[in-house]
Amino acid sequence: MTGNGELLRTFELCKTFPGVVAVDRVDFDVRPGEIHALVGENGAGKSTLIKILGGVYLADGGRIELDGREVSFSSTHQSQESQISVIYQELNLVPDLSVAENIFIGREPKTAGLLINWRLLNAQARELLDRLEVNIDPRAYVADLPVAERQMVEIAKALSYRSRLIIMDEPTATLTEKEVLKVFEMVKALRAQGVAIIYISHRLEEAFELSDRITVLRDGRKIGTKDTLQTDKDEIVEMMVGKVVKEYFAEAAEPADSREVLLEVRDYSVADHVENVSFQVRKGEILALAGVIGSGVHGLLQSLYGVIPKKTGEVFFEGRQVAIEKPKDAIRLGIGYVTEDRKNAGILPDMSALQNLTLIIIRTVSWLKGLFIRGREEMASFQRMKQALNIKLAGPGQRVIFLSGGNQQKVLIGRTLLTDCKALILLEPTRGIDVGA
Repeated sequence: MTGNGELLRTFELCKTFPGVVAVDRVDFDVRPGEIHALVGENGAGKSTLIKILGGVYLADGGRIELDGREVSFSSTHQSQESQISVIYQELNLVPDLSVAENIFIGREPKTAGLLINWRLLNAQARELLDRLEVNIDPRAYVADLPVAERQMVEIAKALSYRSRLIIMDEPTATLTEKEVLKVFEMVKALRAQGVAIIYISHRLEEAFELSDRITVLRDGRKIGTKDTLQTDKDEIVEMMVGKVVKEYFAEAAEPADSREVLLEVRDYSVADHVENVSFQVRKGEILALAGVIGSGVHGLLQSLYGVIPKKTGEVFFEGRQVAIEKPKDAIRLGIGYVTEDRKNAGILPDMSALQNLTLIIIRTVSWLKGLFIRGREEMASFQRMKQALNIKLAGPGQRVIFLSGGNQQKVLIGRTLLTDCKALILLEPTRGIDVGA
């Protein structure tokens, strides 16, 4: 540990990308057996900071001390060798391998140095899972596990490196309330065992529930660190956004039954998802559909956009019956859709933010069937949505994969809004979105 009892400490840490200072002279520390919450708006620098600590990025300036000695990580392997593990929001597991294989991937115990010792592999995985007090079969395939149990496998994998510092990036983003409580119990148990935790979450309630200290980043800079028991949500939010936020949500409008019905669903069924669902949505109305994971809500909404087929039922849009068999049918009607899985079904990672955002309107800003793009019109549409949603990026040409998760989400929402849709389907729209946004 360092002279002040810290396990890890950074000094004046810096990281820049073309046109963006992602981390700007950040001093940060974490102590053994501490849960240290790291919070900030989208693009504040949280992801870049943990990627430096995890060996994904090499810092451009400053230094890192671990146990009082200076270290530098040029690879994830070096970080893991120093007993630091990062559990990213998008879990890094192989679905078609077993739990035990995922935990020890690339480090499987072998007999005579040649063949995998399956009995020992499963026994070692079982030992780690027992330490976490979870009943998961080490031989089960990861693809068959619910998201919460996959999260536990990631934690067991981190422990397999004998990690003294575990960094968790939005670990509860896709979990049900019951599953969140299980993760909370796990994190608290790790703290009791002396493991240091850096906990990143946009849910401030979680930061106050779990953490010992809270550090706020804004625009790449450290704004301050507070003892959790000596601060409150209003102070942390003010530090995050740079102003006092008095109202977190817009005031609900009065119900208006006199409004015209825009979308009506009658006796709608989707195989393995929902049976005989009926509802109406009026113009200017926000209808919330809620349910635990597996309740069928996502399948219903995907079917209404033409992603998966319906089994039975009728859909009426603007008073007439319509058939939505493909997404292009929904788009022509004026129905917009934002997926909950931005990594696999939303963004195009190798394309720019400009291309990702304007992709859906490319036909309207081009001629000769898209062969030539009217760049000025495309850029005007991009800038309008960038300003409306406060998307933070180095420039239109920046690859979308290098944006923070929240800004990627804003690009997806902006893409849909560009179509001037009449109805908007949003699946988990605030996933990865900060309180200011």
